[in-house]
Amino acid sequence: MSSQFTDASIGVLGLGKSGIAAAEVLMSLGARVTCYDASGAALERARQALGASGVAFCSLVGEENQAQAAVEAGHKLFIVSPGIPPHNPLYRLSAVAAPVWSEVELAWQIQQESSNRGCKWLCITGTNGKTTTTGMLAQMLITGGVVATAVGNYGTPIVQVVAEGAVDALAVELSSFQLHSTFSVQPWASVWLNFAPDHIDWHGSADEYAWDKSKIYRGVQHAAFYPVTEELPTKVLAQSGLPPERIFGLTPGIPQPGFLGVIDDVLVDRAFTSDPAKQALELARFADLEHLTGQPTPTSAILQDTLAAAGLARAYGLQPVWVQRGIREFELEHHRRAPVGVFDGVSYIDDSKATNTHAAAASLRDVADKHAVWIVGGDPKGQDFHQLVKLVAPKVKAAVLIGLDPEPFRQAFAQNAPGIPLKRIEPGDNLMERTVKAATDFAASGDVVLLAPACASWDQFPNYGVRGELFAAAVNALHQAKTGKQDDETRFASGTSRSSGVESR
Repeated sequence: MSSQFTDASIGVLGLGKSGIAAAEVLMSLGARVTCYDASGAALERARQALGASGVAFCSLVGEENQAQAAVEAGHKLFIVSPGIPPHNPLYRLSAVAAPVWSEVELAWQIQQESSNRGCKWLCITGTNGKTTTTGMLAQMLITGGVVATAVGNYGTPIVQVVAEGAVDALAVELSSFQLHSTFSVQPWASVWLNFAPDHIDWHGSADEYAWDKSKIYRGVQHAAFYPVTEELPTKVLAQSGLPPERIFGLTPGIPQPGFLGVIDDVLVDRAFTSDPAKQALELARFADLEHLTGQPTPTSAILQDTLAAAGLARAYGLQPVWVQRGIREFELEHHRRAPVGVFDGVSYIDDSKATNTHAAAASLRDVADKHAVWIVGGDPKGQDFHQLVKLVAPKVKAAVLIGLDPEPFRQAFAQNAPGIPLKRIEPGDNLMERTVKAATDFAASGDVVLLAPACASWDQFPNYGVRGELFAAAVNALHQAKTGKQDDETRFASGTSRSSGVESR
């Protein structure tokens, strides 16, 4: 296949999963690839994955040295890892020398050159809920017989799937990091689930973060969705210039024509019907979601994610019966509001994937007032926690603080909820065992011990998946110590996490 990348000199910046995939695909298209990463371990992993022929590796020590080498190499193009922020020398200096694309942009450009250019991209972004929505959408499509898969910030690198060219639709989870360097993608349908300031350390400001998120609506071909409860996505879409007939709403209430929403306990579509003014098609019932939360009424977060996935599936053309069956067959990722067990009347919930303030607030939203023992803290990523603590204070009975630096939360509680008891868990061995013990000491029958840290995990754990697994293991160990047994009703699946360990973006 003739390609713009054939014999082109291209630098790949960052050699994580997506970087290695990009280098491999570019090599297959005949590009002359040079790989850059300041980590010697990452370079070695890439050498083993890519082999010695057809690719070069810059082994200079330090980001500044690597960046200078990249600039002097005369590359036509750079492909950047989402883990490299714009202020990093590898990104900042390379962008002066040549265009910088995300792996997502590369995948779109490759698809436009291929015989499979008609593959429809159904794109999802948001501060919280991206992975659940993406996974549920992929399940709906697959259940309905569509050749589809989940990609992007979830699952297989998108460039790898696109290069293989064997799918009809892609459920694409897009982080703000990926969107930052994505320019020409034209999704068949898109949704921006929600917004709260996050990743300020990466973007530099909340405005820059919001700007990158807003790119999800650029170039939408068929349907752009917005939750009516979310102010910024609603405002951005209203000002986007998209034709009104491409804009659709998602509401937890009774939908008007052009919306998906809820009537009693039924999720309905009044957008993609033959007569939206008079007709509402049943998509699912609350009972179809009960396996995801263990409750007859879904949480507000699960309901919104489900409506978003259903909207994207309907925009693709999937019939309602397959939407419903896909919901029934979908299982949540580990560490996303995962019930660990109910011991002595206390429910233990692992939401280790709540790595920002918005996700933590969503976790606490459906807990009864003064019944949450909240385990919180970690790497703050530049976030401010005052508004979060003020918002969730009515839900919180007590808080257990983890993380190397507890001061941001101590200050937030002191100013916004001084009456809530706090327990600081000092760093050291058996961290999660001591954390769970402290939380259990606060809890009584009817309470919820909730791991929803509102922070990344990197200061004390390898990733949020390990953090969640250690929490579940500590809960189980504490229960076993009390009872001397582990019965079928309270057993949880420990095993290896399916999580990639990438924090929410």
